[in-house]
Amino acid sequence: MAKTHAVARKSSHKNKRKASASIFIDLTLMIFSLPPSLHPSGWAKILSVPMVVYEPLIRLFYVNLRSPKDGEIESLVLDLWPPKEPVASNCDVSIEQAKREIILDPSLPIPSHLGPKDLPFETRVIAHIIATTLLPRVLNTDADDLDDAPVKSKPSSSTSVSTTKPNVALDSLAEMHTKLYAMAITVAQVYDLMTKLTAMSEQVDSLKDLLLSAHFKIDSVKDVTKETGVDVVRIHLRLDQIVKEAIKIATKVQAGSKAISTSLSSRFEEISTRIVNTLTYFLCPR
Repeated sequence: MAKTHAVARKSSHKNKRKASASIFIDLTLMIFSLPPSLHPSGWAKILSVPMVVYEPLIRLFYVNLRSPKDGEIESLVLDLWPPKEPVASNCDVSIEQAKREIILDPSLPIPSHLGPKDLPFETRVIAHIIATTLLPRVLNTDADDLDDAPVKSKPSSSTSVSTTKPNVALDSLAEMHTKLYAMAITVAQVYDLMTKLTAMSEQVDSLKDLLLSAHFKIDSVKDVTKETGVDVVRIHLRLDQIVKEAIKIATKVQAGSKAISTSLSSRFEEISTRIVNTLTYFLCPR
């Protein structure tokens, strides 16, 4: 089966690009108009069979692959979930039963023409899926593919698949997306750098304010020290005046009592010295 799928992929890839530039699709009847180059190889029979002919086979083929816990295959491929018709719970539908259902179907217009006879049955089924589902959506083509002249169908019910302009537009969008992504990275980096510089500037401003405040504090301390020194000098002068007045008083009293005068003088000198020492200790700046 793997070998069969490999043959299918190789065959479909070989002919897909050849057919993508010149296939015309009838969206109503799902009939494909093909270039003459595809007719001798037998692919014309596959591509010209309407989808409705293969629907039972494809449905049963994928139901056979579906397990009870994995129902996405049938849903994604055929859009039949929930199924339109009851499906056996065991899902035991073999490929031979699917072949017999198609071959013996009386409504089949060409029961023996499922594709080139040298291909296995499974490969022909996969080739039909590629032709009816993937080829109309192919968006890449080469310039040399345009040499085949397309066979036009009725204008009223046919649509041409042109891929050159979408390819150019997609390439331009991809290039633009790459440039915008690079610009976004650059802008983000510049924004981060500006944020860091702003934070550093704010820190420098804070340091400047702190230094200015410290300078003001130092000036205030200096002023207080100067004022304290002036006050100490004034106190010394005042104390000198007090001492002199006390001496005068003591001299006047000495005439009356020398002993008292001597005692008072010595006592007063002692007190004065203590006062001066005390004031000097507390008021002298250190």
